[in-house]
Amino acid sequence: MKILKLLVVKKKVVAVVVVVVVVVVVVVVVVVITIMQSCNFGYLKHMSAYRLAVNSGALIQFLVAEKND
Repeated sequence: MKILKLLVVKKKVVAVVVVVVVVVVVVVVVVVITIMQSCNFGYLKHMSAYRLAVNSGALIQFLVAEKND
């Protein structure tokens, strides 16, 4: 019986972790989209730089460069 209870608890923990991860991913995506929209003029101006930043995985550096622009 104890083993069954542990399995149920582990399933609940896994479910909670999955929900938390999904929520965090959604929040990050929304924040990135909001930043992109607020920097829309710079986004259009630096379209090729933006693509390069995404391709090299340097999106954060690109956003920092946008703020300093």
